[in-house]
Amino acid sequence: MLKILTFLRIAHFFGLPKLEFITNAIQLIMTLRVIGLSYEIADTREAKKESKEIHNKREKRFIIEPTTFEAFTYLYSFTGLFTGPYYSYQTYHDALHSEFLTKISVRWMIMKKMQTLSWSLPMLIIFYILSPVEMLKSEKVSEYNFFTLILLSSLAFVYLRMRIYTAWMIAESICICSGIGIYPLHCNSSTGFGPRNLAKLREESGLLDVEYDAETINNLDIPHVECSDGFRSGMRAWNKTVQYWLATFVYKRTNKSWRMPYTMFISAFWHGIHPGWRFIRTKGFELMACGFLLLSWTDTVRLWNGVYWWLHFTMIFVALGSYFALLFKRKFKKTD
Repeated sequence: MLKILTFLRIAHFFGLPKLEFITNAIQLIMTLRVIGLSYEIADTREAKKESKEIHNKREKRFIIEPTTFEAFTYLYSFTGLFTGPYYSYQTYHDALHSEFLTKISVRWMIMKKMQTLSWSLPMLIIFYILSPVEMLKSEKVSEYNFFTLILLSSLAFVYLRMRIYTAWMIAESICICSGIGIYPLHCNSSTGFGPRNLAKLREESGLLDVEYDAETINNLDIPHVECSDGFRSGMRAWNKTVQYWLATFVYKRTNKSWRMPYTMFISAFWHGIHPGWRFIRTKGFELMACGFLLLSWTDTVRLWNGVYWWLHFTMIFVALGSYFALLFKRKFKKTD
């Protein structure tokens, strides 16, 4: 699947039509679903072979291996196909075979998404009119001073966040209306994974007098995105279903010695083959997000030249400082 994704991303270099935005978005979700389903099937087959060992471990759900038609309907399911969120075949199967979803009230879940839309959509329209991204792409960007470029980067990042917030609130609402990711609250569902308390799932599934939530397809933790104290916490609150996919199907299944760089590579590769995406608390996110928005080498480097690559040098100094501090700490312990 990654080979197909590679071909589609570089096809325009060989005279073929360029992968357009919507087509690219579909291809991204399809990649997640195909690889995720493959691992779900593999885990099910492995569990059958080692049923005695699995029985003694923590209880875990495995899918009923789908037919070709069932797999096709999951992979091409319209819900979430254009924008996400990613959901597993198990989650899709649960929604498809539930007899009670049409009777469960999801009004409060939808209203919660609409509350976010009530401010993200107007702000998106305002920042679309201001066009900070187009200003950063223009030739005049080299004429702006350092502080103007920092301000434009901040505005561009606000535009990106509002665009993502708006799109995902709508996408999550569609999932909720379709019954995807709806489980009893006491099941302790987590994003991407689904119910963790399987005893409560069996006990309360289908009951109308218990509370339900849609945490399984919750793709954003906006308060943590806006108030994060660092890159790690900010990224974990952003696009959470993809974070789950990377953790479950890449990070945990890779050799410990190189799992971190490999996971970061797969994440960058999945997002796209664009020079701006290769260079990726909020000032850092603002500058890096411009590479995500500008895409081309010329536009990205022109902007970063204007701000003297301050973030990149800062990160290098922090990394070197941490390395030497660790060496000093080890040396100090040995002398003691």
